[in-house]
Amino acid sequence: MTYNNNKPLSLYIHLPWCVKKCPYCDFNAHPVKGEIPKENYINHLIEDLNSHSELLHNRYIQSIFIGGGTPSLFTAQELSPLLSAIRAFPHDPDMEVTIEVNPGVIDLKQFSGYYAIGINRISIGGQSFCDDMLSNLGRVHSGIMTHWAIREAKSCGFERINLDIMYALPHQTLDQALYDLETFLSYELEHLSWYQLNIEPNTLFAAKQPILPKEHLITTIEELGTELLHTHSYQQYEISAWTKNKRSTHNTNYWHFGDYLGIGCGAHSKITHTHPFNIQRLIKHKHPKAYMTDTKIQLDQFVPESERLLELAIGYFRTRDKLSFTDFKEKTGLNEHYLKSALNQAFELKLVEYGDDYIQTTKKGWLNFNDICLSLSEQS
Repeated sequence: MTYNNNKPLSLYIHLPWCVKKCPYCDFNAHPVKGEIPKENYINHLIEDLNSHSELLHNRYIQSIFIGGGTPSLFTAQELSPLLSAIRAFPHDPDMEVTIEVNPGVIDLKQFSGYYAIGINRISIGGQSFCDDMLSNLGRVHSGIMTHWAIREAKSCGFERINLDIMYALPHQTLDQALYDLETFLSYELEHLSWYQLNIEPNTLFAAKQPILPKEHLITTIEELGTELLHTHSYQQYEISAWTKNKRSTHNTNYWHFGDYLGIGCGAHSKITHTHPFNIQRLIKHKHPKAYMTDTKIQLDQFVPESERLLELAIGYFRTRDKLSFTDFKEKTGLNEHYLKSALNQAFELKLVEYGDDYIQTTKKGWLNFNDICLSLSEQS
């Protein structure tokens, strides 16, 4: 097969361990039991990376995202060999390199170490500044720890900082939700991920549902929160993503159905091939022990032609970005007529609109993008 050499590639690195799994979390996270085999795991990540050398030598890495779990359980010294191995492959000299940190699981001195090894973007999992909300979420940190983490990251030179804030939390009031946003705004950070708590299957919250705010209160939080963020010049470029000046390159690539390579246990990859056209999906073994002892790939399959538009829509229609017909064909192997036929119902319902050479969601469609995806899933 031939790789699509003209397109950049994002790299996702999964570090699966955490101190305690939160009751709302459905990620591939494993609470620490004993000593973490950090060096062994990093060596396996490098081995995993090198197993994709043909792909990596034919593409260039535009962004790296180190997620988990709780990546801040790993120090800069422990991560440095992996980042050095990555930089041996073609990459954008200004590539975005993000690490997720948990305010309750980081020595604040680590920020300077991360900065020194070339990490240039920090994503802080604050979730709330209210201690009672954090307790309800099962977090291991306090609001003051988030303040400390933000201040230390800024003092170490990080200009690109994202803060995660959740709303519609158990027993949350309107004042508490707006307080979280107002506190975020006081720091004038570059980026905000502001998203509603959803109860996902196979979580502790799914087994024992907490008392969540009523729908009318959630709507009020969203309306007043959106107004507050707009007043302070933050622009919403995706349903949960806000920025003052620069988008997340890595996440935008996901939403735009770009290619990405995942290394680490449970990591997913999406790779486009040409001649013949195909979209490959890879999933690595989910459990750390299996990942470090077995062949690393658990699933290797191609996306059926009938599912490509839906997969693109699930990410792309979370944004208001225009999708050119040329870009659509490059990313799916399908033509403009296929796109228009599949979205005919959405067009009639005024959920999408067309320009001369593009399609995009309307404001109505953006706010109800699940309806577009549901329509497509019924056709696939």
